[in-house]
Amino acid sequence: MENRERCLIIGALACLVSSSLCWGQAEPNAAELVRAVRATEMWLHDCNSLYLRVQARWTKTPEGIARRRAEIKAEYGVDAPSVRQFSGLRATSEQSLEVAVDRTRVRYLTDDPGYWRQLKVYDGNELRIHEKYYHHDQEHYGLYAEIPERMFSELFACYYGWPRSQAHSSWYDPRDVNATVDFYGPAELFKLVDQQVYRGVPCYVLDYQQSLRLGSVWTYRWFVGQSDGLLYGIQSLSSGQPSVEHWWSDYRQVVPGGWFPMKSSWCFYDLSEAGKAQLNSTCNQEVVEFHLNEPLADELFVLSIQPGVKIQDNRSGKLRVYRLSPSLLGKAVEGFSEFGLPSPPPDKGKPLLIAFVDLEQRPSRHILPRLVALEDRIETIIIQAAPMTPEALAIWREKLNVSCEIGTIAGDAEAVRWSWAATSLPWLILTDDKHVVTAEGFALDELNGNLE
Repeated sequence: MENRERCLIIGALACLVSSSLCWGQAEPNAAELVRAVRATEMWLHDCNSLYLRVQARWTKTPEGIARRRAEIKAEYGVDAPSVRQFSGLRATSEQSLEVAVDRTRVRYLTDDPGYWRQLKVYDGNELRIHEKYYHHDQEHYGLYAEIPERMFSELFACYYGWPRSQAHSSWYDPRDVNATVDFYGPAELFKLVDQQVYRGVPCYVLDYQQSLRLGSVWTYRWFVGQSDGLLYGIQSLSSGQPSVEHWWSDYRQVVPGGWFPMKSSWCFYDLSEAGKAQLNSTCNQEVVEFHLNEPLADELFVLSIQPGVKIQDNRSGKLRVYRLSPSLLGKAVEGFSEFGLPSPPPDKGKPLLIAFVDLEQRPSRHILPRLVALEDRIETIIIQAAPMTPEALAIWREKLNVSCEIGTIAGDAEAVRWSWAATSLPWLILTDDKHVVTAEGFALDELNGNLE
């Protein structure tokens, strides 16, 4: 649907409801209120880019901490668990959140200095994930050729707490929204049950009841502003007792008819021994930076892999685990038998230039003749660093008029390439006359300077 058409629909719904959104006037139609609320969220499908930076503070009650201690003792047998071991025992914690999305890229970062840091980046070609725990030695990268199902599930709703009036489908989180209607509630099944001041805002109170298995009934209670028709809170109740509550404030109109809350909060409840709801924890979040439909810096979608950290590589469809070797600078090159080339390497006394290439890529084909031309000045080792059949390699050698041997990788090309710290292709490594690495990852035009 075009932006203009969507805005007209949103505006029409807002006008339809606004005529009866006045304190003390005739009660509005509950279904119209629900549809109007949902219309205010639809701008999410039309924006070209969105960037959020959020600061959050978690608070846990003494009762919530005591319950968690009991759970830890029962599950792990630990009588005196520490906060460093179990982050859920903290009375308060600070957390930052960053989300950036456009039509082809997505970035999600959460950073809790007392627990962990997680970054997910899809740059339009592949997904990279980095997870690091601050208080114990656990860190890894994850690599995927495509975004796995539900990797960014409910990206805004789950991590920022909004929107929650309905399901949304996006290119990075495709969903069948029709399959979620019963969960969120058809508009016509909501009932207007009350009017009250909710967290300082005069609201209409709407209930939707959902019957679950074993005869239990959940009630989703909405609090819709009487003056503006915006959603200020949702309570999830079981047998009349709250289980989870979300609420929003400081709404900003970001497009005609479209709104975004600059503050988002939620809390969790437990049932006491008496069967009454007991507050467990609360999260308060505030947007400190918001940009809509502005170009996003390419740097946001770069996740560099540090050497020595475990890599879980799923890009081939089969999990491979390896580590990126640290820099080879100052290390001696021992041989090339893994590439089907003579080992040990050529006699010392002459610098050695090792070139990892992929002849399926234009940059590699462009430098290959120049590499061959260097053979009188420097010993050159060329390695086809991506999978290629011998027949295809022979065709490329003939096309490029290359007579020298080109090494190949028989096993896991990706893992071998990373073991040489080759983070891109082509990748050049230079040694001195004793075959100790003196430069790596440089452009061929920089060779003379590195030889000096």
